[in-house]
Amino acid sequence: MGFKNTSKDLVWQVIRNNSSFLRTQRGINKKFSTERFNPAGINSARYNGLINTAGVHVSVDADKKIVVVTKNKNKASYPAKSTSTVTVRATRNAVRTAGNNAKAANPELKKATQLRTSQLVYSLKTRKPKTAAAAAVKTEA
Repeated sequence: MGFKNTSKDLVWQVIRNNSSFLRTQRGINKKFSTERFNPAGINSARYNGLINTAGVHVSVDADKKIVVVTKNKNKASYPAKSTSTVTVRATRNAVRTAGNNAKAANPELKKATQLRTSQLVYSLKTRKPKTAAAAAVKTEA
């Protein structure tokens, strides 16, 4: 975004309750956010992808591979060059790779990025169908 000459705090005060990315859930007092470069998905100034110059975005592509996109704070005024993309197979090594990329961009985002990557890797795992015999043993025990 073009907030280079504007204070992050001022921009946060404007968009914290007034953003198209805000989501709420019944029974949970926390607000969630769906913007890009927000690995935690929480509506807070720390994780917000719109106001921070450094950020990490983790997603899945069509080939079921993990895509880690990082913002480069030094190239913030050049939108085409401001991001770098790394594609990794969906294994446990993807969690480490995403964490290292997040640590290079912004060390505060490392844990949230690793958690998000781990969730995506787990969701892409193929599970063996349960056999009738295995299901019967579980119900008896």
